[in-house]
Parts: sequence; structure tokens; C-alpha cells
Amino acid sequence: MAHSESIHSLDRFLDGGEEPRGLLQPIEGYRKLKLVTLEEAIEPIVEFCPDVRRRAYIAKGNCESPKDGLTQDESASIFLYTSEWEPHDQCLYVVLNSALRSNNRKRLMPPWLLYMKLLLTALFKLHSSHMTVWRGVRLDLRNQYE
Repeated sequence: MAHSESIHSLDRFLDGGEEPRGLLQPIEGYRKLKLVTLEEAIEPIVEFCPDVRRRAYIAKGNCESPKDGLTQDESASIFLYTSEWEPHDQCLYVVLNSALRSNNRKRLMPPWLLYMKLLLTALFKLHSSHMTVWRGVRLDLRNQYE
């Protein structure tokens, strides 16, 4: 189990080959939505991530007193997005990233909009850092950058 978890932990850094080749249409509609609790935000995505309710409960328990100016729900939305569990293909970040990378995201994104509103609200409140970040891929992509 530990070996499997460490392999999956690398996936989020080595999945650059999954990125779309061209530009995708912007995701619209989430900005106008009301900011809701984490529990409300995840209800539309339970069918895609069956364990998300339990994971959200754990996330909120770990984010009771955020020190970064975020609300508990905002902090827990980030915690939940960065969490990994088994089965790996039902982790929130895996399923959400797949929808975000899809050419058909106009159809796939509506259930995610409340969660995206909460997550992006949280992320935009955090202080920016300027640094070099490296990302790996399991492909030879040299031809794309010549």
C-alpha cells in the first residue's frame, strides 16, 4: 500500500503529458455563484468522487483555525483538493483535473462550479510567491519545444 501511495503521489507532478495540446474555452459561470459551504459545494460531485463527503469532513477537521486569513471552508477546500486516497482515480483532484483538461468541459464542468468558486476564492486570498517550479513528465516532449 505504501509503495502504491508513493507512486500516486508522484503522478500529480508527472502528469504534464495529460495537458491539452491547444487552448480550451474559458470556464464561465462560477464567478457569479454564491459562495457556499464546503458541504454544499461538494454535493453535485458526489457521483464522481463517492468518498468526498467523508474526506470533506476530515478536511474541515484539519482546518478548524486557519492562520492565513481563510475561512474554515476555504482552507478545507484546498486541503481536500490536495488530498489523495484510494481508489486513486476517484480522488477529487484527479477527477477535477480530468474535467478541466477535457475538450468537452462545457458539459463536464457544471457539477464542479460551486466547488471551483470556493477553491478559487481561497486560492486568490493567498499571498503570491515568485519562484521557479519544476514539473516532470513521463514522455519525450522535446519535439513540442523546438
